[in-house]
Amino acid sequence: MTERHHCGPCNLLHDGPECPRCSPPRRPVLARRRLPVVMIPQYPTERLRSGEVVRRHLDLTDAQRYGEIVELLDTQAKPWDHTAVEQMDQMLADSSADDWLLAVGNPTMIAMAAAAFGSIHGGINVLQWQSRARRYEAVRVAFTEDGTEVTQAPGL
Repeated sequence: MTERHHCGPCNLLHDGPECPRCSPPRRPVLARRRLPVVMIPQYPTERLRSGEVVRRHLDLTDAQRYGEIVELLDTQAKPWDHTAVEQMDQMLADSSADDWLLAVGNPTMIAMAAAAFGSIHGGINVLQWQSRARRYEAVRVAFTEDGTEVTQAPGL
């Protein structure tokens, strides 16, 4: 029998551990896909006055121009949790050089994801929020023998 839980953000009861409306889609392995994805190291949370921990509302609609949103780790993962680090390493090992990193979540987890992605692909693709334009800007960082090269990728 599936366990039901109450979701704070949408105030509904759901079957299973995650809310289908509030949780971005998660895929355990990225290898079988063809289109680029936008990887979020860890979705941020906040503690309400009641003490309940809920996912922050983030509008990631513009980031979806670059690919499907995929969360690498759950909201409770910690940098010293070896299982979480192994999960992130496995997902990044299955990533493509055309995938994007959206720097959201625990700063240490963001740094670990960027370092692993850069080690695998020789650089990182980052989506940077431009508040004046109210959209994400694509930035490619390549690590070469001559140093680091940063270029603005064409918008979609």
